[in-house]
Formats: sequence, C-alpha cells, structure tokens
Amino acid sequence: DGRNNIVEATRNFYGTLKVRAYGDPESISRNYVLAHGVTTHGLQFAREPYVTWPTTYYGASSGIGIALDHAEPTTGGRHFGLVGLGVGTLAVYGMPGDQIRIYEINPDVLRLARERFTYLAHTAADISIVMGDARLSMENELKAGAPQEFDVLALDAFSSDAIPVHLLTVEAFEIYLRHLKPDGVIGVHISNRYLDLRPVVEALAKHFHLHLATISENPSDDDWWLYRTTWMLLSRSAERIAIPAIQEVADEPSDETAELVLWTDDHASLFKVLR
Repeated sequence: DGRNNIVEATRNFYGTLKVRAYGDPESISRNYVLAHGVTTHGLQFAREPYVTWPTTYYGASSGIGIALDHAEPTTGGRHFGLVGLGVGTLAVYGMPGDQIRIYEINPDVLRLARERFTYLAHTAADISIVMGDARLSMENELKAGAPQEFDVLALDAFSSDAIPVHLLTVEAFEIYLRHLKPDGVIGVHISNRYLDLRPVVEALAKHFHLHLATISENPSDDDWWLYRTTWMLLSRSAERIAIPAIQEVADEPSDETAELVLWTDDHASLFKVLR
C-alpha cells in the first residue's frame, strides 16, 4: 500500500516527489523508490550487495547500460554526461578514473538522491553536478570554451507527461554534438506512457546523419526491479553502433516510409507523437 509507506514527500515548483519504502525492513528485497506523480525516477535496494545493482530503466541489458559498459576506457578514464539525475542509478557504471557530469534542474531531486539513496556515494567515478536547465548549462560551457568531450551522454528527462521539448530539438542536438567525442554516443530514454518519441529521435538522427540503434528491453517478471524500457543510441561513428553487444539486441529499424517528426525551437508539435 503506497499511502503508509511514504518515507518523505516534498513539493516545489517542479511538482511533488515521494520516496516510498517497499518490502520487509529485514528482507533482502527491501527497497526505496523515488516517484514524481506516477513516474518512477529510481529504485534502490537497501541491502548489500544489492545496493549497487542498477535497477528500473538502467539495468545492464538496457540500451544505456550497454552503451556505458562498452564505452572504451581511454587514458584518464571515461567521461559520461547525464541529463536528469533521478536517484543517481547510472553512477554505478562509473569506474575509477571516470568522470560523470550530471545536469539536474530540480534541487529537491538532488537532495533526495543524496539523503535517501546511496548510488552517488557508492560510485567509483568522480561526480560533478550542474544545477539548472541542462541545455542552458551546456550552452554556457561552450561559450566558456569548455566542451565536455563526453564518451556517452544520456538524456533521461522524457519519462513524465510534461516533457522538456526544448531538449529534443535540432538546436539542442547541435549543442550535445559539440560536447560529444567524435565517436561518442548519445542515449535517449524514450520510455513514456503518453508519447511516442521514436519518430522525433529518428528525425534527429537523419538530420544530423547519425547512426542509430533502438534497444527495447522487456525483462521477465522474475526481475521485477527492472522495467520495460526503450533507449535510442545515436553516434557519428558507425563502428560504435555496429558493435555486437548493441546489434544483437537492437530493434528492427523503422520502415523507410515511417513518418518522422523533426522538432525545432520554432516548431515542436506534441500532437503528432501522442500515443
């Protein structure tokens, strides 16, 4: 029952966030979940060794899990960017020497990720957190002559009913690509019960001549801590997307005749992508 297991509820301009506890306090399945309305933003087990398991949309066989696991280590470690913190689940993919830069707009999300969850504390990577609108933050970094050179940039801000459209326009992708290594990967999380964002991301891939793979994961009921999820992986590098780990699980590409929906800052219609 969700009503009496609330550990904390907080409300601000961005909406209401609730942390709930599930499972017997003594059991290995004890876990905490962060939700914004009906949208889950993360789940973490409370017990060792499960506390560092990636869960929900971020499991090892999810599109983003594969992209992060197969980013080639270079001298000085890898550099990951995350747009949307959630509870910090993706930080578990960080290894010693890696840097993870997280862009988050909601201060309450950051506070709860630090106070109620421990993914950020457990990671071996160096974490930096940039508060504010991700696109503006990245624009400012470019103006300051500081492109981030990301190996992987994960865009994870589109799971709720009110999506930040300005993060999925041509102009936004121009910014992301300037922050990406030549063979870097952009991962877009498009799991959404209200909107089908695949035609939008496919249109961006075509516009920028990016190689694309869509990975939908449908875990078994036994793995209840993993959710059905779809990530789209884009890269300038054909080789990066052609690796067996991606190609063996990629969805069939969309039909050539499928309608694409290209969003720009001047024109972005949600109507065309309603489910």
